[in-house]
Amino acid sequence: LTWVLTVPVAGLVTSKVTHTSGPQAQVQAVGATPSKVPPLAGRGFAVVAAHHNEDIRWLSRLANRCTNCEVYIYTSSHARASADFNSTRGKIREVPNVGREWGKFLRFIVDEYPALERSNASVAFVHAHQHANSIDDCERGDMESVLWHWTEGVPDDKLSFFHGYHVEVPYGDPTPYDIGLLLLNTWKQLFQDLGAVPKVLEKDGETKLLDLPCIAGAEFALLAQQIARRPRAFYDGLVQWLDTRAP
Repeated sequence: LTWVLTVPVAGLVTSKVTHTSGPQAQVQAVGATPSKVPPLAGRGFAVVAAHHNEDIRWLSRLANRCTNCEVYIYTSSHARASADFNSTRGKIREVPNVGREWGKFLRFIVDEYPALERSNASVAFVHAHQHANSIDDCERGDMESVLWHWTEGVPDDKLSFFHGYHVEVPYGDPTPYDIGLLLLNTWKQLFQDLGAVPKVLEKDGETKLLDLPCIAGAEFALLAQQIARRPRAFYDGLVQWLDTRAP
């Protein structure tokens, strides 16, 4: 059974980096997409996997099976990733282990921004493990099978989540840390391009929430050109902030 939650994109308020290639992976310079080279290797479906120490042989199988796919492995250990990933339709890039999965997703966007502007491909951002590994993704399913069903593309102008559910962002709850307060304190620095600062709402006279739609899931797909609707400077600013964080 394969399902996704789709929402309109417009409704969402959603160091030195070493890039290397695996044994059979293609080599590509950071942030460079020459005009004579097809964007995203000319593929119609790109998979961006955030990797740490997971077994990614399933991504090799997907890349070898899908002739219209290009798989990008963003990893904190090139040695571990290259031991499992073996396909000519893929690239392995080692980056600092900062920012969990979104840090690796963000590096891909900055590296490939010129290609994203020119590509009509769909891009899937996923974790590197094949099966569910915690209560947070118990409905995730076998991602090798799920991604195969989506290699023909995603709905236009939609952000499609492979699993997850709508969640509310609490404000004023310090356990383990106040997510709502952190978002408000960093909004003008990091997220002002997404719109006005969210408002704090009261629920049941006690609980405080941010007026901010949020999907728990962290694995999603959208069109490359939807990513490029934000200026390159927006993503560069996030990377610069990320580089100041400790692993």
